[in-house]
Amino acid sequence: MRTPHPPGGIDQLGSGHPIAEVLPAPLRLAVIPRRPPPTAPTPAPAPPRPNRAHADLRDTYGGGPESHACAMRRLVEGGAELIAIGIRSVAREEAVYGRASGRVHTYGAQPLAEDPVVEARLLDHLGALTGDLYLTIDIDGLEVHLCPATGTPQPGGLGWWQALRYLRRLLRDNPRIQLIGCDLVETVPAPSSQVNEMVAARLLAKVIAYHAAARRR
Repeated sequence: MRTPHPPGGIDQLGSGHPIAEVLPAPLRLAVIPRRPPPTAPTPAPAPPRPNRAHADLRDTYGGGPESHACAMRRLVEGGAELIAIGIRSVAREEAVYGRASGRVHTYGAQPLAEDPVVEARLLDHLGALTGDLYLTIDIDGLEVHLCPATGTPQPGGLGWWQALRYLRRLLRDNPRIQLIGCDLVETVPAPSSQVNEMVAARLLAKVIAYHAAARRR
């Protein structure tokens, strides 16, 4: 979905990782939940962490290179630098590729939950980013009770307040980044519940509010 916006406003909200794949390359992405989405410009890189939730770094999946499981691989190949937050499910080939690329910085959900040093490192990383940034949010990066109807739910995700803490540091508290676009993906309606839709809408409202707060300064 595209809507008119003022210069420097949020450019795009959408429903699938292919949205991010049309972006120009040398930009970076920050990924909150699940996959290693694109992040901002020149960070002080932290070593990649092997814990993930769905890395989407496969070279091919289901017989082709354009699967949702390959989206982040294509971005890295195009020159993007990724910060993946909340990852907790990854194939060996994805872990090997992420480390070898030198452009995938992964903060696994378990280390973030259990080690305050890892979380402090992530917050420092987000606060040090500069330049253009595209944010892609995979809702199944959240704990499963917050997105019970998503396509591939995984236990052990980010808590609500935890995710907001990272978004605030990135969008509200870091004046050196320029958010050029955002999408939220993997939210699926369920016939008997509106949890997914409500959480997704609230999360996007927070992104917009933090972005607006930064622009008012």
